[in-house]
Amino acid sequence: QFNDLSENYELWRLYISDRDTTTSFTELTNTICQFILDVAQVNKDIDGSERRKVVLIGESFGGLLAPSVVLRLQSILKKNKKMGTGSLDINDVLQGMVLVNPA
Repeated sequence: QFNDLSENYELWRLYISDRDTTTSFTELTNTICQFILDVAQVNKDIDGSERRKVVLIGESFGGLLAPSVVLRLQSILKKNKKMGTGSLDINDVLQGMVLVNPA
């Protein structure tokens, strides 16, 4: 699947080891949100190019994690706008979400 998708998309994959028993759901959510915001900021700084948006795909446990990421991301962006520290909203950053066999 990755080979076909990589022809049209820049792919990033998060693998969570089944041996990881110390990272909380909240930590995972926040880490993914920060990564997405970092990608969005890089895209914002490139003048003259179309902003690349994220399509968040969650498979199995990721299918539970992805909606949490979207809700948290939306909350962060709204808070940043209110505080005057950001101008992006969820539609500037996220193109969509796909859940595949959510757990």
